[in-house]
Amino acid sequence: MRQKNTREAIQSLAKAAELDVDNRRYQYVYALALQSVGKLDQAMDILRRTHERHPSDADILYALVTFNRDAGKREDALVYARKLQTLIPDNPAIEQLVEALTKP
Repeated sequence: MRQKNTREAIQSLAKAAELDVDNRRYQYVYALALQSVGKLDQAMDILRRTHERHPSDADILYALVTFNRDAGKREDALVYARKLQTLIPDNPAIEQLVEALTKP
């Protein structure tokens, strides 16, 4: 029963994201939902496209850092982390994130 609700929810999110591609929140939530059901590549594609349209969205950047890091793409994660660092300078949490990604 729960999987059916998840499937329906993702379909609804997909439709909302499709109808309003410039709504970064729809794209973000849809990407998170996809990632939660194991569709990480598709989620990252959505986040990358959304980032291109909204380069100053910190939530999108943070998700890109996290998803790329979790996928083993540390260099890509570092690129996004540095963009986040530029967007929000002097943030200790982001500084630590960048530092962690630069360590071997």
